[in-house]
Amino acid sequence: MWLVVEPRQDDLVLAKNVESDDFPDEQFSISQCLPAGEKIENWDTWCHDEFEKRRYDPSVSWSNYIRAAVLYLQHLNTKDDGSFAPAIKGMNIMVYGNIPRAAGLSSSSALVMIAVEAVIRLNSLSIKPADFIEQWGFAEWYVGTRGGCSDHAAIIYCRPHTILHIRAFPLSVEEASLPDGYCFVLANSNITAKKQAGGRDIFNSGVSAYVFGLMLIRKKLPPVRR
Repeated sequence: MWLVVEPRQDDLVLAKNVESDDFPDEQFSISQCLPAGEKIENWDTWCHDEFEKRRYDPSVSWSNYIRAAVLYLQHLNTKDDGSFAPAIKGMNIMVYGNIPRAAGLSSSSALVMIAVEAVIRLNSLSIKPADFIEQWGFAEWYVGTRGGCSDHAAIIYCRPHTILHIRAFPLSVEEASLPDGYCFVLANSNITAKKQAGGRDIFNSGVSAYVFGLMLIRKKLPPVRR
């Protein structure tokens, strides 16, 4: 995925896509998308409420992944009184991606991560790699998807001819070379799972199943204290 970005002096984000027939131009004001005069107390709850407000609004679609990145970054840089410290500057961006859409290859997460990279560079912000990845897993909740951070870790840490072992809580990444004579084959099944057409609910159901499964395991097999 590629992104060309131009800084602005206001807080307006203008998003354009090379494939404009499928992804029309969209824009938003950072400050107007966030609560005025107060800091969001619970990001998860706020994202859920915002998603419900726009659930049936077709006027905003693909730029929500860019909003997720920008708004969460501003949320992290908001004081308790609601003032921004610093205020994130807006930008004009042009996006092009060759990752198959709705194919389970994290094209949406790639858009989130590339937008985060742009905002951090334009605003000279400093974030540790581990914090960077874990935070943007949370950021993507803005679009209604309750995923983790493994996709984001893979995007940031991936290297050619390398296998990654990714752990969470806390995040750790180990690299191993691909053994000689082996390769991975990705086959396109041509089956899509569009998040706007119910794929999001199916995905979230799977995440919920993991959470409930973990709760049952902890109940049936409590940790042994020594």
